[in-house]
Amino acid sequence: MNHRVVESLVLALLAAAPAFAADDAIVPARLNDVRNQPQTYLKTTFEFEGRFSNHGQIYQPFFTMFDDHLFTNFAAWDVDNDLAEYDEYRDSCALLYLNRHKGGQMEELFSLAKYQRFRATGIVQSIFSGRPFIEIIDIVPLDVEYTPEAHGRAALTQYCHEVARGASARPQDHAVAEVESVEPEELPATTAAPAAKDDEEQVAAGT
Repeated sequence: MNHRVVESLVLALLAAAPAFAADDAIVPARLNDVRNQPQTYLKTTFEFEGRFSNHGQIYQPFFTMFDDHLFTNFAAWDVDNDLAEYDEYRDSCALLYLNRHKGGQMEELFSLAKYQRFRATGIVQSIFSGRPFIEIIDIVPLDVEYTPEAHGRAALTQYCHEVARGASARPQDHAVAEVESVEPEELPATTAAPAAKDDEEQVAAGT
C-alpha cells in the first residue's frame, strides 16, 4: 500500500478519535424525553433533574437486569411536571433503579422527601414493552422546596382530582386531616370546586 495512503488513513482515524470519546460523555436530558424516546437514549449516560415520588416494587428479572436482590426501585417525576395537574401528577417514571451495593448513593436516595428535587445520572439499560428501564449511577439531593404546607396543598390537589373522577380509595377524613391547613382558595380553579363540595357534604353530615 502506498505510504501516503497509509499516512492519510492514520490521520483520518486520529481525527475521528474525539468523536468516539464523545459517545461516553454525559448528555443533559429531560426525564420525560427519555421516556418518550427510549431508543435514542439506550446505553447512553445522561443527567437529569427529577422530583422524588416514592419507593416501588417493580422488577422484571426475566427481561431486564433489574431484580430486587441487587437493585432498589423508585419513582420520580420530571422536574417540569406540574403536580397540581391530575395527568401530570399521575405521570411519574416508575422504572428507576439504584444498585443496593452503592451504600452512599442508597443513603442519598432514602434521604429524599416526597416532592424533593434531585439531580441524577442514569443510563437506559434496556427497553421492555416500549418503556425504558433506567439504572441510576449517581444521585444528589437538591434543596427542599416543598414546605409542609405546600406538601399538603399537593396532596389535597391530588385528592380532589381523584374525588372528581370517582377514583379515590382513601377515607375522606384521612385525606382532610392530612391537609387540614390548606384553604380551598389556595388550590387551582380545577380542584377548588371538588374541595368545596366535600366541605358541604361534611357539613350536611354533621362532621
